[in-house]
Amino acid sequence: DAIPEADKKAIAQHSHDGGHGYEVNFDNPTEEGIRQRIDDILSDPNTKVKTRKRDGSKLYMADDGTALIYNPSADDKGTIYLPDNPDRMLEGWK
Repeated sequence: DAIPEADKKAIAQHSHDGGHGYEVNFDNPTEEGIRQRIDDILSDPNTKVKTRKRDGSKLYMADDGTALIYNPSADDKGTIYLPDNPDRMLEGWK
């Protein structure tokens, strides 16, 4: 798996606390629902994966525009949300 389970949990908690739950999982906007959405994105072969050169963070961009950012060196391990312009967001990543 690309992201350890404990880090997925941290990302889900951070995103839920930041109010992104309703954006990323309308059916289940809880921490568990967000956690499920993370797994969906990671297991989807159509997910685009990019790396940020400056810190090695990973961006997983789902077909629907949901952005999952994983930064193992950050305390919150990253976030998951719907950016205003997903295509433009991809430009900053390699």
